[in-house]
Amino acid sequence: MSAFTFVVQLLNSYIAINYFLSFFFCSCPYLDDGFRLTYLGYDFLAIKTLVNRGVFAAVGRQIGVGKESGKSKIY
Repeated sequence: MSAFTFVVQLLNSYIAINYFLSFFFCSCPYLDDGFRLTYLGYDFLAIKTLVNRGVFAAVGRQIGVGKESGKSKIY
């Protein structure tokens, strides 16, 4: 198993990506089948970027729940 296959399977298991079949959405000749990020995938990417920049090191337990979001402790 290649590293790319491992990462794709891992992200797919977290529902961070999904497979995109272009012929279901439009008949555009320039679109190919492939993977796209979900909203959860964008969240993973943002957290990874902030950790790499040293803004925070970890996300703690959930401390509250709003109407459309959750609040967590950041370390």
